Amino acid sequence: MPKKKNEIKTLERNEHGLLTGVDYHVGEDGFINWRKMVENDHLVPNKSRTQETDVSKLEDGDLLILLAGIKNLAHLRGFESVKYRVENGDADSVTAVCEIQFSPNFETGHKSVTFSAIGDATVHNTKGFGRQFLG
Repeated sequence: MPKKKNEIKTLERNEHGLLTGVDYHVGEDGFINWRKMVENDHLVPNKSRTQETDVSKLEDGDLLILLAGIKNLAHLRGFESVKYRVENGDADSVTAVCEIQFSPNFETGHKSVTFSAIGDATVHNTKGFGRQFLG
């Protein structure tokens, strides 16, 4: 029976923690090559580093990944939670932490792993509209 348009798809993960029905790129080391899992439509050249416009010709350091690419990777990898915390916020600056708890898979010994990153903005590294709403 053909699938109907907009039909909800049930996601299932196998014993390795990977989505069934997805063709994962596995490297020579036996781990997923997550960079190869990013579709070219979700990559753009980093114009401050290169004049090349064909993303297939660029090294990773010359590429930027669009939000849609990050969301797709997170979906493929699997995550349990995403948390945002504002560590510092006032009229002149803001510092925020994003924490992602990834689902267990074979790459992590079937244990969940948490990564976090910090982002900040100040009146010295912003301009225009965003400068007025740092917090």
